[in-house]
Amino acid sequence: FYERLKRFARSIVKTNEAAEDVVAEVFLVLWNNRARLLDIKNLNSYLYLITKNLAIRELSKTASIRSFSVNDIELQLIPSVEKNPEESLLN
Repeated sequence: FYERLKRFARSIVKTNEAAEDVVAEVFLVLWNNRARLLDIKNLNSYLYLITKNLAIRELSKTASIRSFSVNDIELQLIPSVEKNPEESLLN
């Protein structure tokens, strides 16, 4: 299952590294839900659905990171050290 799920995830997230992370998380979800495995009628469909959902979540995380810009940061100017604090208050 691993290689097929990785290829599928890579078709969504576009990088091998992100696809590997997604598939690792898929198997973690599968392990955490192992008590319900007998209720799953089609394991193949279940795994692909989890992969798709996690890959889309990964895309939304990386999209929000990429949309951050340096222009979004408000810079605060450092006061000049030429004046002492008393002079700064008087002016």
